[in-house]
Amino acid sequence: MKTSIKKTVCCALTASIMAGIFAVPAAAVDTKSTKKGGLTGLTNKQVVQQMGLGWNLGNHLDCSGVNFTECTKPSDWETAWSNPVATKAMISKVKKEGFNTLRIPVTWGDKLDASGKIDPQWMARVKEIVDWGYDEGMYVVINTHHEEMTGFTNTKNNTKFRSEYTEYTEAQTVCKYATGWLKVTKDKQAETTATLQNIWKQIATEFKDYDEHLVFEVINEPRYVDETKAAAFQDGQDWDGKPEYYEVVNALNKAGVEAIRSVDGNSEKERAIMIPTYAAQLKEAPIEALFEGMKEIDDDNLIVSIHAYEPINLCLAKGDKGEEITTEFTEEGKKVLDAKFALLDKYFINNDIPVVLGETSITNRNNREQRQEWCKYYANLASERHIPIILWDSGTYGKENPKSGENHGWLNRNLN
Repeated sequence: MKTSIKKTVCCALTASIMAGIFAVPAAAVDTKSTKKGGLTGLTNKQVVQQMGLGWNLGNHLDCSGVNFTECTKPSDWETAWSNPVATKAMISKVKKEGFNTLRIPVTWGDKLDASGKIDPQWMARVKEIVDWGYDEGMYVVINTHHEEMTGFTNTKNNTKFRSEYTEYTEAQTVCKYATGWLKVTKDKQAETTATLQNIWKQIATEFKDYDEHLVFEVINEPRYVDETKAAAFQDGQDWDGKPEYYEVVNALNKAGVEAIRSVDGNSEKERAIMIPTYAAQLKEAPIEALFEGMKEIDDDNLIVSIHAYEPINLCLAKGDKGEEITTEFTEEGKKVLDAKFALLDKYFINNDIPVVLGETSITNRNNREQRQEWCKYYANLASERHIPIILWDSGTYGKENPKSGENHGWLNRNLN
């Protein structure tokens, strides 16, 4: 227990650096709209200004692609990747640590029945956690997450991950991977669009009476997966894309926005909606593609969603494909971040288009001081541009393995 507490304190201290930089002045917070009661007219820019620093309830309601033959209730699903059941106390702890936005990644595709209806138990569980965020006066983001990977099966007798494994990373090694309903190729566009719109119409209906503190994010990291190469977790995934995929992602963004706006309570274009670049990448080609694609969406209340674990050799790389990894946040690393934020300036910030960094983090390579320096530098770049940061938290620590790119545990969910 002492080790767990120490890890929690170290990570919380690092996160508090960002929280201090992103503190939202009390005068800027619209406290009158922290209760459910319908939209009140806040614009996308006003929402972004108030979101501050955020935290992802990662690897929780987005536990997807496992063979869930043993799952009979939502708590079975949300603990399948070895995190504990979410509690109200957990969300209160997140708020207490200085986070003002709660992003709840949610996988919906494997909760649809044969008619396309979302499992009512699942919808109720999502709503319960959203309400906990509301109770804390937080902004809450919900999305469609890991939908490209619905279809994992476990190669060890198809039993549920959590019943066999104590570590999520260990469970990954025995996966057989198949893609889900989210496709970014033209030949699958119509089918994907129908599923996306079906899901969002149901979500928008369920939450139609919630005010602007609830933000909808159309898709998480939409990208191509080659099923012929998908023998294990994340195999066959194309993170760079090409023009065909960019075009389909733009069309899916448009379709998702239209589905949300078609539902009573969301139709006045007041609710802020986040839309991503291809794979949510912070690279010029997909960024330029989204910038052009937004011109085809008749909606002035959109927010660009970007994920940026940068510099990647420090923050995310595993070194398992020959790429360089480092434990140092160097001057060269700062230049990488400067260049990435310059892209956001060029296409979005300078054109008065708000941006949210919906995911970012720095893996724990047992390099606390370097992580703190990264936090300060990254947070200052974002806050200067009024770009909220939502830290990715997977609930995994593992600092004894500095080559792991997935040690993104910030707050210990077992201590709340």
